[in-house]
Amino acid sequence: MQGFSSIANLWLATLRGQPELGYFARATNQRSVSTYCQPELGATLHLKSTTSVPIFIREIYPPCMNNVYYERNLPHWQPPGGTFFLTYRLHGSIPMPTLHQIKQEIEAELSSIGKTLSGNALKEKKYEIQRRCFGKYDKALDENPNAPYWLRDDAVARQVIGSLQYCAEVYFHMWAFCIVPNHVHLLIRHREDAPLLCEILKKHKGYTGRMCNALTGQQGKFWNRETFDHLVRNEEEFDRIVHYILNNPVKAKLVKSWQDWPYTYVHPDLL
Repeated sequence: MQGFSSIANLWLATLRGQPELGYFARATNQRSVSTYCQPELGATLHLKSTTSVPIFIREIYPPCMNNVYYERNLPHWQPPGGTFFLTYRLHGSIPMPTLHQIKQEIEAELSSIGKTLSGNALKEKKYEIQRRCFGKYDKALDENPNAPYWLRDDAVARQVIGSLQYCAEVYFHMWAFCIVPNHVHLLIRHREDAPLLCEILKKHKGYTGRMCNALTGQQGKFWNRETFDHLVRNEEEFDRIVHYILNNPVKAKLVKSWQDWPYTYVHPDLL
């Protein structure tokens, strides 16, 4: 399997000399998606110990001096140079009553702990709440029987992969990703000299949203505006997240083995 950087270079090479394609490169190469995204079928997942892999997880949680924090429906903490587990989904992929219930439960918990905790204890409790919030969020995505499921379309998935490859060449190091019918999971290390992560994601989702709408003949919002982001704290958590991403299609009962899903990538250094 080719390294992700060489794959991105190959994709970008196909674009040289072409007209301007927008902020993110259009995915035009016609090779099989599985050639780019996944190890050979039938391979067994054996992750290397992360102590021998340059993961660059910085021990910045809970203390961090240069936080970037913003609020929408979810809490966000995006310090430059951090390693992040990201999840974003199609617009309309979780019923509004379910979203409101999750939001109310999380807000109630956050409000209660702010009255009794402070400092590192407060940050640790917020971390626990965030994990529970994500669990409810991801379960709702996996169990939603209703459309949209645009990401199961091969051309749509390719479009998203092409943009992610560009981002991995310019803005962050890609460790793993998985694209399932209604959402995307990523594990990345953000480059400190890159734009803010929220800005990168906004441009990525804006570009792919327009291109995927053109492919499907749809109009309006393609992605939900919110992205669930989690700052990875240590190597143990990193390993757990890699396994979680790769196993997501199995958990959602899309395939029996993670190797069988065509829109999964894991960095070869982790195999």
